[in-house]
Formats: sequence, C-alpha cells, structure tokens
Amino acid sequence: MDGGADVAGELRDFDVGTLRVRAACAPSSAELHRGLGGDETDLTGHVPWLACMPLCEYLASEPGRRLLAGRPRVFELGAGVGLPGLLAGRSASELRLSDNQPAIIRQLNQSIAENARLGLLPPAPNSSAETLFWGSVELPKNVREGGFDLILASDCVYYEGSAALLVDTACRLLAPNGTLLLSYTSRWRETDRALCYALASARMHCCIAPDAQEAHIHET
Repeated sequence: MDGGADVAGELRDFDVGTLRVRAACAPSSAELHRGLGGDETDLTGHVPWLACMPLCEYLASEPGRRLLAGRPRVFELGAGVGLPGLLAGRSASELRLSDNQPAIIRQLNQSIAENARLGLLPPAPNSSAETLFWGSVELPKNVREGGFDLILASDCVYYEGSAALLVDTACRLLAPNGTLLLSYTSRWRETDRALCYALASARMHCCIAPDAQEAHIHET
C-alpha cells in the first residue's frame, strides 16, 4: 500500500454484526474511502477501503468462526487500518499486522496497544505491527516462513505486478494446510486476470469474500 501521508489518527469503533472493533484511523466520516479525487491528502491505509467489510463479516460468520477455532497464527498483508486482523486476532495465538509505510505501522501499533489494553489480543510479543515489502528476501524478525495458519488481505491489489507479489508472499508465509482469505474489489480487467492467474498457479486454498460494493462500514 502507498499511504505515504502521515495523517493524525484517532481511535474509532466499527460494528461488525454484533461485534465492535476499535482501530486507529483518519478522523473522518465512516463512509468507505473509494479513492476518489479532489482531496490533497492520500488516505490510503488510513481509512477502511471497500473490500474490508466483507472480510470482517466473513470472519464474524459461522464459517469464519470455525476457521478461527483452535487459536490460529494470523497474519494480515497490506493491513492499512487492520480491521480484519484486529477482529481475527481475538481468537488468535499470534497476530502480525503488516504494511510497508512507517505512518501506517505507527497507526497499527496504536490499534494493537489499545486492543491489547482491552484484553482482546494476544499479549506482547505475540501481537505486533511489522514492516513488510512483498517479494523481499529478508523477513522481519517476528515473521517466519511457513509460520502462519491464516493470512488475510483486503483491497490491496491495484496493478498487475502486485498480484503475483501478494500471492508469492502469502505462499511463503503460510503453514502447511494454511488458508488465505482474500477480499478483492474488481477495478481493472488486467489486474483481475493477473490475480486469478497467480492464485491458480499457486494452487492455494482461497475463500473469496462477497462483492465489496455491497458492504458498508458502520462507525459507532
């Protein structure tokens, strides 16, 4: 994710069914950021994007709860605000939220600290925000090859080349029989094809969330 702007964050509560998730993000309305022009500030990573809510809703559903049974080790790629990871982290033995921008990492650390204070996440050092560049040879010290049972990603594929990088990174981090949950908003045919090709080539077990265009983030 880009998200180069250092936007002052605030803690906000979001409802996912009967659950409430608290996360640090830009002080704006609860409307999903759609990447529209007209704002000089790049809010990428500082507000929830379109495909975030379907992934959260899946995690809160009965199939999602079954997937989270047994306290899995959870990793979120391109986390941004990190709502899916923060939600899944409540049932995890280990949670790592990742992004590649310092401002987003600071925001994620704020969210992790608040949720740990509320007793909702695994205590440190089992919860952390990690700087990760997809395709990088070196991994952060808390990130292990084959070390995660569940990998989450939502709305973080925006060009053809990023599709293969995301899938390759997920394959590298997934434990044997691990699962990638990917929520994706279709924008460009070329990117759609690249993502489908990357997933098919990797022969991954994937569960694609419902159409993000139909979802809404509810702030309370």
